[in-house]
Amino acid sequence: MESIPDDLYFKDRDSRFIAISGSKARRHGMAPAAMVGKSDFDLFTDQHARKAFDDERRIMQTGQPVINQEERETWPGGPDTWVSTTKMPLRDPEGKIVGTFGISRDITNRKRVEKALQESDEKFRALADAAQDAIVVLDADDQILFWNQAAERLFGYSKAETIGVRFHSLVVPERFREASAKGLAQFKKTGTGALIGKVTEFAALRKDGVEFPVEVSLSMVTLHQQHAAIGIVRDITERKRTEAALRDAVDAAKESVRLKSRFLANMSHEIRTPLNGVMGMADLLLDTELTPEQRSLANTVRTSADSLLTIINDILDFSKIEAGMLTFELRPFELRDPVEHCLQMMAERAHAKGLELECVIGDSVPVQVIGDAGRLQQVLLNLVGNALKFTAHGKVAVRVARESEESGSVRLRFTVTDTGIGITPEAQKCLFQPFSQADSSITRKFGGTGLGLAISRQLVELMGGTIGVESEAGKGSTFWFTVKLAMPLGAVQVMPRQVDLESQHASTTGGNRTNQELTGTAGGVSDGNKPRVIAPAAPPQPPAESKPLRILLAEDNVVNQSVARRQLARLNHTVDIVADGRAAVEAAKAHPYDVVLMDCQMPEMDGYEATRQLRVWEQARRTTGEEFTPIPIIAMTASAMAGDREACLAAGMNGYITKPVQTSELAAALARATNRS
Repeated sequence: MESIPDDLYFKDRDSRFIAISGSKARRHGMAPAAMVGKSDFDLFTDQHARKAFDDERRIMQTGQPVINQEERETWPGGPDTWVSTTKMPLRDPEGKIVGTFGISRDITNRKRVEKALQESDEKFRALADAAQDAIVVLDADDQILFWNQAAERLFGYSKAETIGVRFHSLVVPERFREASAKGLAQFKKTGTGALIGKVTEFAALRKDGVEFPVEVSLSMVTLHQQHAAIGIVRDITERKRTEAALRDAVDAAKESVRLKSRFLANMSHEIRTPLNGVMGMADLLLDTELTPEQRSLANTVRTSADSLLTIINDILDFSKIEAGMLTFELRPFELRDPVEHCLQMMAERAHAKGLELECVIGDSVPVQVIGDAGRLQQVLLNLVGNALKFTAHGKVAVRVARESEESGSVRLRFTVTDTGIGITPEAQKCLFQPFSQADSSITRKFGGTGLGLAISRQLVELMGGTIGVESEAGKGSTFWFTVKLAMPLGAVQVMPRQVDLESQHASTTGGNRTNQELTGTAGGVSDGNKPRVIAPAAPPQPPAESKPLRILLAEDNVVNQSVARRQLARLNHTVDIVADGRAAVEAAKAHPYDVVLMDCQMPEMDGYEATRQLRVWEQARRTTGEEFTPIPIIAMTASAMAGDREACLAAGMNGYITKPVQTSELAAALARATNRS
């Protein structure tokens, strides 16, 4: 935009500038930023501005561009100028026309030359020799009639060497001369041609044989009652070099993003693989008989691993958002589900710190909405987790209310209020920026990457909402955000019984207040205005006995083999283990396994190829008429980047779980794959 010599500009639907090139700004004696928001009515006379406005209306209505339209620009109190303009419809990624895009070349000099030709040959020659661009006049037989000083400089031939010589045989490369001859024949006959009245790029030859790019504007005139052509030639070597540099820069940026994504994917895989062993073994250890000191140590290991996993997930989420690779699901869900899940996950932490955790869902909030429940829960987890982290005494309260309703959608407002340390006005300014925290000492005292709120902001904005904070140092904080969610047809409002955590009516802290005491009912909030105190969920029960499955585990990491074997043993299943994809294919063909757990990154043959080969083998069996049930294959992988799940499903897998794998997640995946859920 800064380097190109032509005027480039983008306009919105109201024909106001939204971006312009440096060349365009300089023509108006203004900075590019100062022209944003202005229209042609601010720059030219009403007559010219109205014509441009009408042209742009027509382009946006019909979608038809204007190509190389020569037009006079009339300036208030100034001399008129001429431009050759191409205008096209500007479309958004969905194809909707949202404005216009224009390229204008100042052809005032060319117009003056043409006028000078009509008035006086001497004046024409004087003006042409003064021009910075090469100007060449050709007769109908392609013989050079005029060759200005700029042409001498550009091509290296003197005027004496060119007059009467055929232009195309002199400066056009051999490979283009046949096509040029056809165009000349048409021009000689009719005075028209495919290139007349247009600006075209060509390869040209200098006297020394060096080929270089030029831009040629051809116009037809009548000299001595015969057709003649005036060509204005500009060396665009520098522009081409700039364009190539821009392309290289774009390619380099794309490659950088690709390498960054690949690096993050590799690092995620390499970290999650040993982390699966740490967390898996810690979970298994905590299920054994331990002394109080041993249990405390094992809990510390498990908690530290959880913190590390949170950091890894934050970094991956941020990189996905930054690269535009984050995906959203649009599915119906009950709104209270992500809210309840979030609070259940945070209840133990609140209980451990002696904090009350409250929740209110307003009466007017719909029961069911359409959106991404997981991303909504992720934002809530970030905000509630932060509130608990920075609150030492008192409580954390979550509230959900309807803010507004539009056709087919509802805007909801979520607030998370705490009685914690609060935030100064200065710190609030950078609170939602990546890697920013309220105080440099926060990380040392409380931990964290400084990415949680930045990720939350971007997730909220991707869900059509906004996020903010109201706080005062030492007096707690209220974080709020809005989201726009679609509503299913026939959606109903929340009934008075709103936040039902089933049997979770146990007391928490703060004088042992119970849900019943707070709300007057044991079942939940009665009028949508009173809070419900959330208590920690009961410890998970051992998995119910079910028919044992025979499972094949394809996993090359010895520690993860041990973790998976022990987890499956707890679930009453038997397991055979192989260390690569080739062995997995052979074992699955030889034995009737109920499920295959497939790691994706393995030596010899990866899990993707192993799955594809098994599906081909199954298809071959099916074509022979043999009756059998395809083997459910579940990816159990440390790959957690965007597209990994889709790659697994595309290879023929039935499910996908990421490491570190908890026993409950593994049980749920097995149940889904074998239709036991």
